[in-house]
Amino acid sequence: MAVKLYVGHISMHVTQSQIENLFSEVGRVTETYLAINRYTGKSNGFAFVDLESETVAHQAVTRFHGYVLDGMPLTVHRMVNSEKGTIKKPKLPEVPETTELVSTVAEKSET
Repeated sequence: MAVKLYVGHISMHVTQSQIENLFSEVGRVTETYLAINRYTGKSNGFAFVDLESETVAHQAVTRFHGYVLDGMPLTVHRMVNSEKGTIKKPKLPEVPETTELVSTVAEKSET
């Protein structure tokens, strides 16, 4: 079963064939989609790549996340649910609301 990857932070000069050739270094690419700006004809900065298996997808994420292509470090993530377009990213810690931060700073400055 094909596994879909999100590839971001792509230079506007990169072509779909360059993305496909790059990812084919780790395994068979079943489909590639590079978002193109309809007015300029250049890359919008992201693409989706379907790879043949979970193993190949894992190798691609490991190898190409941070890989510099045309002067830009790529962002590569596995898609969790292709139907909804959900990207699997590490969960970041929650940021406290601004009012909590202001009251904490105010309390510390009063003492």
